[in-house]
Amino acid sequence: CAPNWSNYRLSKAKMTTLKSAASSTHFRATCNFNSEDEKGLQHHRDYLRVSFCAYNYFLDARNTWTCAIVDYINIRGFSCSKCSIPFYSYDDHHLFTRLTYIKSSCGRFNIPNAIKNEDAFALYWGINPQFSCTANSTSTSNWWIGGAIIN
Repeated sequence: CAPNWSNYRLSKAKMTTLKSAASSTHFRATCNFNSEDEKGLQHHRDYLRVSFCAYNYFLDARNTWTCAIVDYINIRGFSCSKCSIPFYSYDDHHLFTRLTYIKSSCGRFNIPNAIKNEDAFALYWGINPQFSCTANSTSTSNWWIGGAIIN
């Protein structure tokens, strides 16, 4: 059974409420989250985690590239921690990053073999089947708002 992802969609108003909660300190993006797995996220390939302190524009349209220090990013198996990554969002498009800008802007994180206009975690003008969020027609990009788990 595949989950009905529309059941998990939240309005911008609800996301804003979650973001403003005292326990919400980070946002993250994953690809193809397995809702059937009791442990949830099993790996950090094609994954992004950012503190709201480092980038507080998660729900805002910036219409410009803005650099942010990410806790961790992994795209197609290439990763870095505490590196500067450029993000962009439009009025009608979710936050995303583009691999050609990652290579030339901010901290200059290099991801080899990028295709023209290859986007990560949203927009997807350039689709690379090596990136699991765009690997096939059933691939999903999943955004999360939350905080640290304290055991």
